[in-house]
Amino acid sequence: MDIVEPIGHADVVRGLWRAAAAERLSHALCFCGPRGVGKFTAALWFTAGLLCHAGPPTGDGAAPCGTCPSCKKLASGGWQGNHPDLMRIDPVEYRDPKEKEPVVQLSIYWIRAAKDRKPEHPETTIEEFLSLRPVESERRVVLIREAERLSLEAQNALLKTLEEPNPGTTLVLETSRFEALLPTVRSRLVQVRLAGLDESAARTVFDTLARDGRLGSDVRGDALLAIGGNAPGLALEAIEQGLVPMRAELVAVLTGRSRPTPALETLWKIDAEFPGRTARMKSVERVRAASRLVGTLLVDLRRLRIGESNLQHKDLVEQLAPVAARATDGDLVAAVQAAADAVQDTERHLDPAGALERLVRALAAVGSRRPARA
Repeated sequence: MDIVEPIGHADVVRGLWRAAAAERLSHALCFCGPRGVGKFTAALWFTAGLLCHAGPPTGDGAAPCGTCPSCKKLASGGWQGNHPDLMRIDPVEYRDPKEKEPVVQLSIYWIRAAKDRKPEHPETTIEEFLSLRPVESERRVVLIREAERLSLEAQNALLKTLEEPNPGTTLVLETSRFEALLPTVRSRLVQVRLAGLDESAARTVFDTLARDGRLGSDVRGDALLAIGGNAPGLALEAIEQGLVPMRAELVAVLTGRSRPTPALETLWKIDAEFPGRTARMKSVERVRAASRLVGTLLVDLRRLRIGESNLQHKDLVEQLAPVAARATDGDLVAAVQAAADAVQDTERHLDPAGALERLVRALAAVGSRRPARA
């Protein structure tokens, strides 16, 4: 399990450690904020400090010791770690007979054991885990990732644990959709709100990822900032989904360096990991990703036309500015409509290939307009 300092959020976590050292920490917290900003990384680091044998770190620059048996066990054993006082729960695929596609959720069986426990059910529930005394540390911690995926049954079952916590237990949730939790659950959680990183912090994260070999050799930080914003998690997702080369090809169409037909071939060949169990669902997600990228490029063109400088794709100003100068508002409106139609076509189960072709040709039409003569 990777236990690293959450860039941009360390001071927030240190404040929680100080509260724990003063015995003023709530038994139930929820790390919430936008997707991809490092909420779960912060929650893991916070948990490591709670379980550290040296006690919750306090003071400026404090961090888990990293050398005690607790810290070593957390850092070993893969994603789950080997710590007997930590229960980490991640969402898993669940096949609902009523749904065509499996849903990713956390069922009630993570909270409370079924009377007829089946092999596919978790070996240990939260209630069982928190009923036991700590083995190595002073408390037991349950860490729930993407808590918005807790089913309604699971959330209702969790209320008992939230209302009647056992001594020496801490429940830590992480979510990007706090409002998706039941009001009764939200009211019993202390929110730890984490904002998006500033550009400097985001670049620091990208530099760290590059040193660790998690970024491709041809991936530049400017492109990741443009696609993922100041959310490193979204930037990593963008790499997995091939959004960096996809953006490059769409810009080539927009600037006239690539024709629609070869561009379409390239867009379909980009090696990417899109969600979905079937080839069709993956194709649909590819079209939706392209539509989102086109939408952001068109917004930047509109901003350039009216003299604004707050662009998402700041690294492409030199390429986009000439297009913005010659495109008309009508061109942009038509392309925006094409992007919206492409998404609607996929939702109506129409051919994804046709939807992507219409999108690319509309983008090419924006870039093909010749400059007006003086």
